[in-house]
Amino acid sequence: MKKKPLSILPIVLLSIVIVIAIGYTVSQFYNVEKRLHSATDAIFHKAVDASYDIIDTTINESLKNYLHGIAFSTQQVINVTHDKKLHLDEVLVKKSLDQLISNTHIGDSGYISILNSSGIYTSHPYLQNEDVSDLDIIQKQLAEPETFLEYQWKNPNDEQSRLKFAYSIKLSDGSVISASVYKDEMLSLVNKDLLKDKLKRYNFGETGYVYVVDSQGKLLLHPTSEGQSIHTLIGDSTYAFMNQVKTKPEGSFTYPLKLSNGKTVLKTVAYKYYPYLDWIIAAGISQQELSQPTDQLWHSLIMAGISLLLVIAGLILGLNSRHKRLIMIERKDFLTGLNNRRSFMESASDYVKKSNSGYSVIIFDIDKFKSINDTYGHNEGDKAIVATAEVLAKFESDYILVSRHGGEEFVMLLQDMNASQAYLMAEIIRQKVTQINTLQTRFTISAGVYESVYGRDNISEAISHADHALYNVKQTGRNKVIIYQPEHDQQILNKQ
Repeated sequence: MKKKPLSILPIVLLSIVIVIAIGYTVSQFYNVEKRLHSATDAIFHKAVDASYDIIDTTINESLKNYLHGIAFSTQQVINVTHDKKLHLDEVLVKKSLDQLISNTHIGDSGYISILNSSGIYTSHPYLQNEDVSDLDIIQKQLAEPETFLEYQWKNPNDEQSRLKFAYSIKLSDGSVISASVYKDEMLSLVNKDLLKDKLKRYNFGETGYVYVVDSQGKLLLHPTSEGQSIHTLIGDSTYAFMNQVKTKPEGSFTYPLKLSNGKTVLKTVAYKYYPYLDWIIAAGISQQELSQPTDQLWHSLIMAGISLLLVIAGLILGLNSRHKRLIMIERKDFLTGLNNRRSFMESASDYVKKSNSGYSVIIFDIDKFKSINDTYGHNEGDKAIVATAEVLAKFESDYILVSRHGGEEFVMLLQDMNASQAYLMAEIIRQKVTQINTLQTRFTISAGVYESVYGRDNISEAISHADHALYNVKQTGRNKVIIYQPEHDQQILNKQ
């Protein structure tokens, strides 16, 4: 039987495709390097822009949350002082409120201010009793329930105006509480390790990466040379680079760099100046790497494209997952997300050892918690714990540490606050908990307050005293707040 002749049509077609492909590749060969340089330059600028946006967004979000917490806490304290049902001593309340505001430090020169409904400052470190109702920012604060504003401001002692942020909350009587700070004073809010991890995603090839340098030439973020001078990277071109940044805040800079083996290579840097923190964000790669053989050039192009996708993906996913990554750590309570007992005791003990001022401790306990579990089930009990934790979490700040201390018990450390201020805070929280209406039953909490004078108690002793005050609450009716008295210790001894 004769063999079937092999059809040459597929071979011809394939050959034609290969020839066309080779011809196209050859025709484009001399343009590959030029295209790669152009694409890489664009990627550098994208990476720099992305890093710029990440840093700016991170700082702005941190500032907003930080200022909101201060303004909200102040609002809650003021609301309690206006509650006629509490029969609070007005002189003591006024003194405690003034002390709370004066003790709240925001950055180096930030502060809390109070504005009445007519636009006159009733509390301000520089403009007390001044009518500022004609200012745009004041009109916005008076018009809106809450605002987060960015504006130029100059205090009397400042040489020039600077960018400032303010978070304001409008009270029921029309007055406005505002917490404000200069943006450049809040460098401490920047998580350098987190930013460094993000910037590592934008490394290209063997010699390219993103880094941050200040206007004095110090490397603030760098994979290997953090803390050193930029001179270690660009050598004698440092002066020319820093001068170019001053005259042109965004652009590219190419310079010769002598390697340790004696060879000199050209390197290109894309950069952008971040004025609020006086930072320069830069990305660079050596020209030598861009001049590799054609297959390596194509590979570098693909890797640069992947890096660009990582930049875009990082912008979309990075900030959204940042908070989740920080929360999902070992030191948080699994049910409530608050600090657990161990992390609280470590942080509180460290504060007590280093602090040269007093503090107060509040211990909270859900009333008749066993009855909730027995009547409605442990799932409902867990919901009561979570609902209470959500109320407490709203008060946590740099000066207030909150934890779930075990079971239905919570502890709060208030830095630089006396017993009266802590009592007001505990009353606010107690009232908030009584208003929870999302469960099958309403419930209440009780609280014991203890003020520790500097050098008198360690944190365990302070918590024990607060717990003794809490025991007195439980014995005298629940659903209230009591400040520790020495006789409470005797009650515990009598119980034993």
